[in-house]
Amino acid sequence: MRKILLLLFLLATVGAWMLGCGDSTKRITPTSNFAFIRGSIVSSSQALHVGDRPWMAHRAAIAPLSSSATNSVVLMKNDGTGETVLADNLLQVGSVQLSLDGTTGVSTEMDDNGNLQIYYADVRNLKHITPVQLTTSTEHHEGAQVSPDGKTVIYMKWMSDTKLYQAFTISISGGKETKISTPGLSVLFPTFTPDGKHIVFASWDSTAQVDTIKIMNRDGSGIKNITTVGNDYDETPSVSPDGKRIAFSRYTSGVGEDIYTANLDGTNIKKITSDGTNWDPLWVNDKIVFVSWREGIGYRIYAINPDGTNEKNLVPNDTVEDYFLWD
Repeated sequence: MRKILLLLFLLATVGAWMLGCGDSTKRITPTSNFAFIRGSIVSSSQALHVGDRPWMAHRAAIAPLSSSATNSVVLMKNDGTGETVLADNLLQVGSVQLSLDGTTGVSTEMDDNGNLQIYYADVRNLKHITPVQLTTSTEHHEGAQVSPDGKTVIYMKWMSDTKLYQAFTISISGGKETKISTPGLSVLFPTFTPDGKHIVFASWDSTAQVDTIKIMNRDGSGIKNITTVGNDYDETPSVSPDGKRIAFSRYTSGVGEDIYTANLDGTNIKKITSDGTNWDPLWVNDKIVFVSWREGIGYRIYAINPDGTNEKNLVPNDTVEDYFLWD
């Protein structure tokens, strides 16, 4: 009997180990680091004002930064410590994001022809970062993110024929771009769930003239609503490391824009900021970091607990703007 019990125990242990090996995302420890773009302060005529954000410049085309503006890509922990410049004196950077474990990163940067392209880099050795250009086609590529398994990059690509962004993937070694969203579907800022099985994204509803948050399978099938059509613009979703919730920004006319959270099925929607000057949330381990205009001079990056407590300005002494996405 003891031998049988021992055998059953060993089989159960090996089985559990094999299940763990079958899904590598279960062993990923989420990083507390995030990357952002630091650049010159925009002029007052270019500034984003409460209730007057130039919504969806990317619906027509990406609004590029001034050709004379220089930008830096900066690494920081979600408590504001560990600030490190990863790259400096860059022109027209569109977005940056680290992988779930913080070992790799992706960015968009304008090429010589004026198109935003995707770049990939290993950031484990901060002294030797060599970005590799992945895309080359003559369209804008934006909102890139590394898949949880570290093998592919997902992003939105402007389709000049339909005047919509759609979701594409490409290998981290480059090569062929693969469109995964269906024709006619607007896909803005696609992001993987931590298990890599689903993609959460914002989508433009041309009838209601607003954005909603949706979820679909990794192959583009099974599209479902997370938020529903109303009078609000729901944008830039980010999935929690446990895959159970999302953070997103919601713009309401006459009120401004704030950060919200919700369960992945759309239930339990909560507003966690309140002054109408906050957007582009990014779930970084146990915090949500976001961009705010509340100081009125340049952007600032804040961190907040998912329940809306312990809000903190991570760059209080900055004299330049900071952001994740230039949209």
